[in-house]
Amino acid sequence: MELEFWKERWQNQQIGFHRSDVNPYLSSFFQEICSSCRNVIVPLCGKSLDMIWLSEKGMEVAGVEISDLAVKSFFTENSLEYSVSRTEPFQVFKSGKITIYCGDFFQFKTELFDLIDCVYDRASLIALPKEMRKNYLKIMKGLKAGSEIMLVSMEYPEGEMNGPPFSVPEKEVFELYEEDFTVEKIKEFNVMEENPQFKNRGLSSMHEKIYWIRKNH
Repeated sequence: MELEFWKERWQNQQIGFHRSDVNPYLSSFFQEICSSCRNVIVPLCGKSLDMIWLSEKGMEVAGVEISDLAVKSFFTENSLEYSVSRTEPFQVFKSGKITIYCGDFFQFKTELFDLIDCVYDRASLIALPKEMRKNYLKIMKGLKAGSEIMLVSMEYPEGEMNGPPFSVPEKEVFELYEEDFTVEKIKEFNVMEENPQFKNRGLSSMHEKIYWIRKNH
C-alpha cells in the first residue's frame, strides 16, 4: 500500500478509521499490559486522542505518521502549541510529552528505539496488507529486550471485505512475532453490532483481539 494512498485519505477526509474519542481498550488494558512503561511509540498514529491519554498518564509519547495534515490537525484540534524541527528523514513536531515524527514509518531509525520501552498498536498492523507485515516486524525487532507491545488486532472472514482495515488472523499474529517475542492473547471481543458500517461492506462477523507481546532478546 503506497504512502500516497494514506496522504490522499487524509486530504480527502476519508478517515473513518479515526476515533473521536479515546479507545476504550486503552483505559481498560494498557496499564495492565504495560504497567512499567514510560516511553511509548504509536505507529501510524494519525491524530489519535490516545496520545493525549498516554501523555496524561505521565508517559513520553512518540507518534509516527505520514500525513503532515494529520499531524498539524492533532496539535491544532487539541489546542497544543508545538515546535518543528528535523531529524532525517522526518519532520519532528513536539509539544510537551508528545513528539510526532512525520514521515514513513518504514524509515524509522532503530537507534530511536533505545528511547522506547512500549508500543501501542491499535491501528498500524491492521492498516497493512499481508505482504507488508513482515517488513513492519523487521522494524519491531529493533525494540530493546524487555519492551512490551499492546496490539489491538482485527479478524473477519477472508474474502468478505477488502481492507483497510485488514483481517490479521490470530495464527498469523503468533507466527509474525514468534521468533523474537512472547505473545499472549488477553481478550477477544465480538464487535459486529457496534460497527454497522462494516456490515454494510459485506462482513458477516468481526472480532477484535488484544495481545500482550514482549521482546525476548
